[in-house]
Amino acid sequence: MELESIRTNLLNFQHHFIGFHSIKVVLFFSN
Repeated sequence: MELESIRTNLLNFQHHFIGFHSIKVVLFFSN
């Protein structure tokens, strides 16, 4: 149903957010 696609979108968003955040942390510590 609709709920399943919402859950998938949430998981995708969470994955991209964590990836972006870890890149920011790596850049911060490499300075």
